[in-house]
Amino acid sequence: MKTKVTTFIIVCLALLTVLSSCEKDNYDETIITMTTESDSVAIRIAGSGKFNINWGDSTQIETHTLRSNYITFSHNYSDSSAREIIIIGEKITHLNCNSNQLSSLDVSKNTALAYTCIVSIIN
Repeated sequence: MKTKVTTFIIVCLALLTVLSSCEKDNYDETIITMTTESDSVAIRIAGSGKFNINWGDSTQIETHTLRSNYITFSHNYSDSSAREIIIIGEKITHLNCNSNQLSSLDVSKNTALAYTCIVSIIN
């Protein structure tokens, strides 16, 4: 019985390893987080593949297809309280998020980013 359980665990670990490596081969996952205190946001973004935007409120997460040239995505909030925006994508290479009253921006988990534009971060 102990041998069967050990074999089962080894097979499961091997399967997880294969599945996770296949997923990583398809794209480099990009994660960008930013915090805004504005009642509206406009983000210009470019790259390839698909990406999701979680606007940090109760609205549905949006899925979009990236292009090599910039596309602008806008969102309006009911007030100007602090919200964390999370963008997860396949290969985001360009990001322009100026004029959005950002209090933080984290692009450290984005290996594909070649260009970003931020006018200022407010404290």
